Amino acid sequence: MTRLVELIRAHRDEGVGLMLCAAVAVGLSHSVLTHHPLAQWVTWSPAASTHPVLSLISAVSGLVVATVIPLAVWWGPVRVRPAQLRWQLGGPDGRRTTFLRARRRATVVLTIGSIVVAESFAIVLSSNVCVAAGTGAAVGLFGFALATVAQHRRSARSIGRRWVTTEQLSRTAVAPRDGLEPSLLLAATTLDLDWLSDTRTLRWLQKPSRRRSRRWPTGRWAALVAADAVRLRRRTDEICNWLLLVAISLAVPLVISAPIAAPTVACLLAYRAGRIASGGLRRTATNRAIGRTLGISDHAVVAAFAVLPAASIGAWALIVGWTWPLSLPQLGIICAGAVVGTLRRATRGPVPLDAPFYLTGTGGVVQPLLWASLVRGLGAVACTAMIATALQPIADASSQRASYDRYRTHSARHDGIGRNAYPQPT
Repeated sequence: MTRLVELIRAHRDEGVGLMLCAAVAVGLSHSVLTHHPLAQWVTWSPAASTHPVLSLISAVSGLVVATVIPLAVWWGPVRVRPAQLRWQLGGPDGRRTTFLRARRRATVVLTIGSIVVAESFAIVLSSNVCVAAGTGAAVGLFGFALATVAQHRRSARSIGRRWVTTEQLSRTAVAPRDGLEPSLLLAATTLDLDWLSDTRTLRWLQKPSRRRSRRWPTGRWAALVAADAVRLRRRTDEICNWLLLVAISLAVPLVISAPIAAPTVACLLAYRAGRIASGGLRRTATNRAIGRTLGISDHAVVAAFAVLPAASIGAWALIVGWTWPLSLPQLGIICAGAVVGTLRRATRGPVPLDAPFYLTGTGGVVQPLLWASLVRGLGAVACTAMIATALQPIADASSQRASYDRYRTHSARHDGIGRNAYPQPT
């Protein structure tokens, strides 16, 4: 409690705002994640109902890996503030005590976050919460080990070594001046995760890099597409995130049966697949220097850098489309809506944090321009999910028809009876 009071005194409005956001998130989770309203929407799949414990372990592991571990690997278990680095680590004393204290704090945070994600998933499926908690803790500790190795390797590469000990961690790996803590606070306050990507890009731009000469294809539009492909190839973490998204998309319908929510979840996954590859589009959509330099219109620049996100969504649909209970019209609508949502999200301007406030009659304060900018792109995804969900009865009827045809063909082959001996379904 004393530490919490000190945190509020140190950050004042920031600490209070973060606590209020946490309280709202806990209240929404308690009202949404109760199994009573979701029991008719989300259940175990027929294949997973025979082995619910193994299915719960695999599902929780995939969910924790997708939500907790990527941020932990990027963040690193040892991170102190620049002021703390100058004051406590600038003297003759060793760094080990301070670094181990920061590492223990990161371990506790990562483990608790993994357990919370696992327990939320277990509550939705009305499963064993003890098994989910143990699985979340185990996967969280595994992610902590991955984050530790990744941080030591980054630090070793920055000083030209193969491996470094805890005391030899470089300054860039321990306390980088990339504004991570304010960005995390702003992301938690405004629910806008683009700040994390912008902060990470700033951190990547601060690293020294060696320029390489290459032969670009003829044609300005083709050269822009090739430049975006080179950018994605150098960002191997984005490729790994896309592969991880594909793996999770393949595993979800095998473990969970949610026919009503399947179009919505598929639309969000397709939107995420496009967002992973839209880094170049976000950087160039609001910058008119490239179009003026090459003598082409801004729409041509946006179209060139939109090829890779659209191809990412198309590849996702080709790989995972056959595992989801969706028809071809639904899959096409989902891909088109995800492309539109990705383009709208990537081409938005700077977030108007200084938007005017409006006082409501009940004493509340709203910022319509700020929220309109934050939900840009998500509105297209929501409309697409509604349209795809409205077409779900057609997909169910087609799947029942296909199952009936397979059953009739198998019975005819087994019994030697013709296909016309079975009545047509009504």
